[in-house]
Amino acid sequence: MPSTAPPILTTMSWTALNNAREALRDGSAGEELQSARDTLVARGRTLAALAPVAVTDKPDPGPSGQTRDFYAIGKYAWPDPERPDGLPYLRRDCLINPESNSDRYDKARYDEMVERVRVLALGAFIGDDAELGEAAAAVLRTWFVDPATSMTPHLRHAAVLPGVNDGAAIGIIEGAVLVEVLDHVRLLEADGHWCGTDRDGLRAWMAGYAGWLRTSEFGTAEGRMVNNHGSFWLAQVAAAAGYAGTATPELVDDLAKLGRTHLEHQLGADGSLPEEMARPDAWPYATYGLRALATEAQVLASLGVDQWAHETSDGRSLRLAYEFLLPYLGGAEWPYARLDQVEDNHAGDHAIAAARMGAIGLADRRVADAHRSLAATGEPRHVVLAGDVRRGVAA
Repeated sequence: MPSTAPPILTTMSWTALNNAREALRDGSAGEELQSARDTLVARGRTLAALAPVAVTDKPDPGPSGQTRDFYAIGKYAWPDPERPDGLPYLRRDCLINPESNSDRYDKARYDEMVERVRVLALGAFIGDDAELGEAAAAVLRTWFVDPATSMTPHLRHAAVLPGVNDGAAIGIIEGAVLVEVLDHVRLLEADGHWCGTDRDGLRAWMAGYAGWLRTSEFGTAEGRMVNNHGSFWLAQVAAAAGYAGTATPELVDDLAKLGRTHLEHQLGADGSLPEEMARPDAWPYATYGLRALATEAQVLASLGVDQWAHETSDGRSLRLAYEFLLPYLGGAEWPYARLDQVEDNHAGDHAIAAARMGAIGLADRRVADAHRSLAATGEPRHVVLAGDVRRGVAA
């Protein structure tokens, strides 16, 4: 049965989405939204005809010997050109090795799973299309619930550096997109496409994953990071525990305290993000860092904690961070480091997502306007998530 209460979303606005759906239903939606809906649904129907991808599809199980364990090299891992076998691999910051997306590893399959959930779940919701909802459920069931194909709930081998290690704590960043996946799951639940044993299975998976993040050597190391990794670790723990029903008051209090320290450590006095902007490709990392801070604030808000309003003793806050980056989100030329490469770091997606969550969390018209402008240049799903611009949806 469909849910009767509106879902609590974190990376998107339920109000914007639901208003957009109602406008599409009654025929009052603008052409831009109608076109985005049609394109999204058409893409969804193409994806619905494909067999779900699984972590067990890889040709070799990797260092653990377990096919259900996620296995990937770090995307900045490159073979040593001075050695015939390339070992040990070297890390070249911000330069993406296309090999990391090869069929040998799980990253491309995982990214494909996430993309299919996005398109199918959003298409099902905005297009009132039950077939797409069922297809989204099949994708989720295969990756998270089916005992024959589901991924084990950890990322122990997610950032292997061949010849050096069989995984690293930084690989946990691959789980950042799961916060968004859970929002799409809630859209499916709202229309009755995800329920019963499927929902119970995913809750159990998320409980296991949150536990691993909090207690494993890699998880605790990642939780101490003072850049986007630390923020996305917090967001993952909070989102996974929140969905699983294991977010105790004590855990929420601990996460709230940690979140406040992130504003102290990650923001400069002017609202800049020094840790991110020191990278060779500063623009995608600045937007990614802002996205990380906004994501943790949104997930904490879903647990009753207002990180958006918090200000450090010396005036650092999320609002200040948006004040710093807002001109560049609005199109001003980026004056800091930037790399051009065939493989990119999704800077456009990061900017759109950061602006969308800022519009929700800060209720600032300038941020909302920046979001709409950015979303209009993005994929159909970004246009849909922006709502019906012609009707002036708030977020």
